Amino acid sequence: IESESKEIYLSAQPMVDPTKVSLAVYGEIQQTNEVDLYVFRPLADGTVPFELWIPAKSSLKNFRPTLYIIGKNLPPTTEETYPIDIPLALEVTNIPSSTEKRTPHFDLSGIGMYYKGMPKHIPLTANTVYYLAVADPYGRTGPYAVHFGTQTEQQEGIELTAPNIDP
Repeated sequence: IESESKEIYLSAQPMVDPTKVSLAVYGEIQQTNEVDLYVFRPLADGTVPFELWIPAKSSLKNFRPTLYIIGKNLPPTTEETYPIDIPLALEVTNIPSSTEKRTPHFDLSGIGMYYKGMPKHIPLTANTVYYLAVADPYGRTGPYAVHFGTQTEQQEGIELTAPNIDP
């Protein structure tokens, strides 16, 4: 990673390997133009579904953040501007929130009602560092949940460790 971008990426929160476990990461964009950044390194090749959920509250009806997946060998995206600098060696694919009328869905974990985004299946390469960035292109704020992974059983004892981001 180029030196001017390295500091931003070093602040990323570690996530578990989405090829080994399914889970949700709950976060909140608290300030205009804030970017929440996460990092993971899968231990196996695999195609993993990612989707962005927003709590179904009237106060969040216009909150429609985008999930950006940053790494190598990703499907192309049509977006040309991003909320953070993208190192030259990396590519970006994005999952925007739906702009259509949204129907709330009940979260089976019992947390509440959410507007579910459309899942996007992303091919991941073993031992490659990937970043997830969540930002609202319109500068709005609010809570969100990123759901990802391929496993259907509840996993216990998962340890979060920061992957080595230098190749």
